[in-house]
Amino acid sequence: MAVYRNKIVFKFLFPTFIFLVTVLDSFGQSKCLSEEEVKKIIGGISSQQSASFNKKLQLELLQIKQSTAQIYEDLARSASESKSFDERLKRQQAANAAQFCQILKEHGWTSKALVGAEAAEVAPVIFTDGLSLEFQQQLIPIMQAAFDAGEISKGNYAKIVDQLRVRSGKKQVFGTMVGISKDLLVLYPIENEAKLEELRREYELPPLADQIRRLEQKYKAVVIKSPSSPQFAAQQNQEEIKTAPKNSEGEKDDVLRVETNLVNLNVTVMPEKPGAILPSLNKDDFTVVENGREQAIDWFAATQVPFDITLLIDISGSTSNKIKLIRKTTRNFIKAARPSDRISIIVFDEEVTVISPLTQDRNKLLDRVDKIKSRGGSKVWDALAFALNQSTENQNANQQNRERRSAIVFMTDGEDNTFIEQNNIESSNIIFADLLEKVRHSSALIVPIHLDTRESYGLSEKLYRGTRRALNLLADESGGLFYEAEDIDDLEGIYPQVVNDLSKVYSIGYSPSNAERDGGWRTVKVNIKKYPNLAIRTRKGYYAQ
Repeated sequence: MAVYRNKIVFKFLFPTFIFLVTVLDSFGQSKCLSEEEVKKIIGGISSQQSASFNKKLQLELLQIKQSTAQIYEDLARSASESKSFDERLKRQQAANAAQFCQILKEHGWTSKALVGAEAAEVAPVIFTDGLSLEFQQQLIPIMQAAFDAGEISKGNYAKIVDQLRVRSGKKQVFGTMVGISKDLLVLYPIENEAKLEELRREYELPPLADQIRRLEQKYKAVVIKSPSSPQFAAQQNQEEIKTAPKNSEGEKDDVLRVETNLVNLNVTVMPEKPGAILPSLNKDDFTVVENGREQAIDWFAATQVPFDITLLIDISGSTSNKIKLIRKTTRNFIKAARPSDRISIIVFDEEVTVISPLTQDRNKLLDRVDKIKSRGGSKVWDALAFALNQSTENQNANQQNRERRSAIVFMTDGEDNTFIEQNNIESSNIIFADLLEKVRHSSALIVPIHLDTRESYGLSEKLYRGTRRALNLLADESGGLFYEAEDIDDLEGIYPQVVNDLSKVYSIGYSPSNAERDGGWRTVKVNIKKYPNLAIRTRKGYYAQ
């Protein structure tokens, strides 16, 4: 039954690859094998299972595997950016392709009997690691025949299927394809996430979360799930744009309300020059574009609308010598916040502790600050997931009252236990990729304050850059601002700035002209017509669910 389904997968891919190969042929790329050679190799796969062992060929294949693996190992250890390895990897892949082509011509399929079990799995690895599309297209029937004969493991076969689908502009099936971009590892979109783990078990792959944790630990960079790519972007809806309703009589000019299923955006507006005075903006100054089409704004709230602010503080070992300063700056934050803002305080190391639930009672908050104490390890991602859950509960409880926004001010060095290679240290239960999805589904602003602990705790440049990039991404996806502190002492100046910047947030709601709830990712962009030089930050999009 499994073999039948696998053949269907390849048949589904094949027409697309014929088209792609036709396009690429116009650029003069050559093929490795003739049609007769392909047929001969397929015909010889079954007979190769009784072939005489070839030690020299085994060593040749294992050397190919090692040469490529070494490049990835160097990339994992290097402090430099991944782009510096591109040329080296391309040269190696070109050499592998030429060498593998010659091996196929001389020896046919490299079976287990011919080269041993380990070397026999080098062929599918070469297939997924740099071969041109036309070479891959030639090898598809060979790979299928080898898999049917038990010469390719289920796991490597799954990687072949995913690689072909991604390169042909389709979503992957098994979640094995991860790319590298700007110190991030990017998991390509998956066809059916509901059945993913079932398929991975069937094809002898570990749970996706385990695969992701190993990658993050090896490369000291987080894995994120790509919500969309140009191939999968939602179609622009062709409906007419709705007209925004006029203010009802007696309503304040700066707040509009409608009872409908709105997309809510928090929009931070910053002056062109630091310290400059912002103009007073109203609904008509803003435009919202979803998937390329302008939307009608149905709800608008000006900057005076209060926030529910969660102050999320890392008290792990990296901050232990500055706990008194953390208490002092936390008190200053509480005093600087607007009277209408509610504040909660949550601290974390390997556990999460609620110091104070949401309250406007400043005296109560100040009394609770003394409960902040330093402890051990750091489950950064679990802590933010907890704070997001709390924020969602508060939003649901107050969903009839739109005149409150949510923000999580998040002070940490970002060094989750995931990156620490010690058996006695537990990683966060949630992987960063799933945490980022929670952020994409939430309307809360994430406001990270990245604490630089490289000198104090010997963080590598690669890990520092990776954690900084991860926190910046959380801010980007939510529309929040990102701050950097070279030392905890810097919180004295940063916390007042955070409070000041939160006072520059507008809220906008709109009913999408594309009312279909297909679960797809919709991109969102906000502009200010009269003041194009103002800096604007908001969430990048949302899932239409």
